Amino acid sequence: MQSFRSAKTWSKPFTQTKYRSGDYYYLFKLKVFPYEVFTQGTRQLANSYEVLLRT
Repeated sequence: MQSFRSAKTWSKPFTQTKYRSGDYYYLFKLKVFPYEVFTQGTRQLANSYEVLLRT
């Protein structure tokens, strides 16, 4: 969960991605990072972001 602390630093590059899969596209489009969503334990969102970070 340490990588999520720097959400503001790598939320900008995410807005440049071409992911249009459901909520992910809207999150990037609106430049909003759902930190509270991660803390609540939605593993699918967390895993998806981790995959994007690795690429």
